[in-house]
Amino acid sequence: MSQPPRRPTPRSTFTPAQAIILLVIAVLSLSALAVVVYGVLGWLNRPSASPPVSEAQPAVLAAPTKGRPTAPTTTSLPPSPTLHRTPVPTPTPQPPQPPASCAPQNTEIRLGTVSEVINGDTLLVNLEGVEVQVGYAGIAAPSLDSGLPGTLALQKNRDLIAGQAVVLVKDASETDLAGRLLRYVFFTSGATADRFANYELVRLGYATALDSPDRACAEVLRAAESDARAERLGLWAPTPVPTATFLSTVVIDPGHQAPCNCSIRYECSNFSSHSAAQACFNACNDYNSRLDEDHDGLACEQLP
Repeated sequence: MSQPPRRPTPRSTFTPAQAIILLVIAVLSLSALAVVVYGVLGWLNRPSASPPVSEAQPAVLAAPTKGRPTAPTTTSLPPSPTLHRTPVPTPTPQPPQPPASCAPQNTEIRLGTVSEVINGDTLLVNLEGVEVQVGYAGIAAPSLDSGLPGTLALQKNRDLIAGQAVVLVKDASETDLAGRLLRYVFFTSGATADRFANYELVRLGYATALDSPDRACAEVLRAAESDARAERLGLWAPTPVPTATFLSTVVIDPGHQAPCNCSIRYECSNFSSHSAAQACFNACNDYNSRLDEDHDGLACEQLP
């Protein structure tokens, strides 16, 4: 029995070397294709000129003009000085003080301590162990003989300067006819002697400015008196007029039935004694009568 004829074995088209070369070419081709595809996709997905605005970020309305300053990126600005200004407390009103240049500079200056306040314009001052009477230069206060005005001036002077250490500054005068040293008197307020006693007594209405040889502070003292008069301070205050129901006739001495007619402004010459004048004064409650011209409440003190 004859055998069928054997088919010939097909032979490979490529040699191994050729196959390797083809494989390398295929890999390179795929890489190049990937690069091209990536480039095309990147070009298609490039950002537009006006990117979309996200919900979390506010939109920019317009790009800043070239050369125009842009707003600062931070919002922490310095506080406004007008909004955070420290309030200035309102000072308590005080009598105005004269300038320090009022008193002479190149003159005698002495230090002392007030031992006693004698009246509205006179002090007893201890100067290096010696007690000396000192009068306020350029001013005058009512004397104690004037009654109530003198008493008020004394009290104000005492309240102002009793027991104080003082600086005495000489102007033109040395002493007056009574032998008092005439001086501008300064005393302490805090750490310095910056209160002017002569000035303050006039400014408060308890003394008046004088025309005297002591001229350095004359203008300041005159202005102080003018202010005190305008404001009716101290002794310039209007005298209160008592209100009362007056009797037309008051019997002073029941034994003699001598009437005191309250409609008449009596003078001291109408009475023979202080007690009779005082009784009429008290009965009529007439503070502004001619029976008490010094307004101290005592009628006709000079009568027996």
